[in-house]
Amino acid sequence: MVAVGVGSVITVFAVTLVVHSVRAFASLANYADMNTTGIAAIDRMTREIRASTGLTFFDPHRIIINPGTNKPSITYAYSYVDKTLTRQEGTKPSTVLLTGCDSVDFFIYEPSVGSNTLAMPVTIVATNAKAVGVNWVCTRSILGRKVNDDSPKTAVIVMRRP
Repeated sequence: MVAVGVGSVITVFAVTLVVHSVRAFASLANYADMNTTGIAAIDRMTREIRASTGLTFFDPHRIIINPGTNKPSITYAYSYVDKTLTRQEGTKPSTVLLTGCDSVDFFIYEPSVGSNTLAMPVTIVATNAKAVGVNWVCTRSILGRKVNDDSPKTAVIVMRRP
């Protein structure tokens, strides 16, 4: 009788340990995936925005860049419904860059720098933009419960256009 009780306690302990380990490993895999996709997204955006000739449209959740002569425009857009950041080149189908995004915000900055500071002033006119800021927060769930909250990612990308 004692052996059955001890065996039951050991079994419950082992099952608890296995469940906790599975959640911990899934959490680590989520963090690694969020980091990898975040780096890939910001690398692509940086490359394309820096090489562009300017912005043609701006709102806090969507920008359209002009990549240059005879090239289709590139749109980066955040969908509240799908919680995704997508990239679309011209009329081609859009590509999902980030998933599970709670928020994605774009900011644009003027080329002039204020006196006694290195901060560029924020603007809302797309054609005046010299830099694009992007900020996002993504989360992931394990077994239907949000467990991974990626720290906010922020970047300011200066366009090289003349």
